[in-house]
Amino acid sequence: MYVFGYGSLMWDGWESEFNCVGRTVATLEGFQREFNKASVKHWGSNDIPCPTLGLRPSDTGKCVGVVFEFPPTEREEVLATLRRREGRSFTISEVGVLLESGEAVPAIVPMNDRWANTYIGARSLEERARLAHTATGAKGACVAYVTGIRDKLRAMGIQDQAVEEFAALVVDRAPGRG
Repeated sequence: MYVFGYGSLMWDGWESEFNCVGRTVATLEGFQREFNKASVKHWGSNDIPCPTLGLRPSDTGKCVGVVFEFPPTEREEVLATLRRREGRSFTISEVGVLLESGEAVPAIVPMNDRWANTYIGARSLEERARLAHTATGAKGACVAYVTGIRDKLRAMGIQDQAVEEFAALVVDRAPGRG
């Protein structure tokens, strides 16, 4: 069983509880990262939600992330954990990914439901960036969330144009800058 991570799943160590037997870079074709899910608790509020990471279908898109391999005996527990972790506004889909080795495998991918009330991807990039400038939640400022995502992807050697573009709008134009 494989699970594909494209955000915090890639680096927060969640897999260690489930006898993870492998971890490698993988590519999910037909999707790209986008700050399109409203966080109203951790990084934002009901009044000013923080745009957090989700996936957006894209005919030409590719999302480079990490795939984790688990023994089949861990399947139900891993799925239950992913459902709790991602919440009701995400679906758990099985989609083909391409491993760094070139092998194609089916992987479980948490995908935000584009019909959920937390989906804000229909708003313009500029509007979502404005929300990110001022949103704050229990874990801190949305600007810190966006910066953290960008910096962690860079540290892993993953260049993601959509993340870079959004971070430039949010961080470079944040209050107190230039």
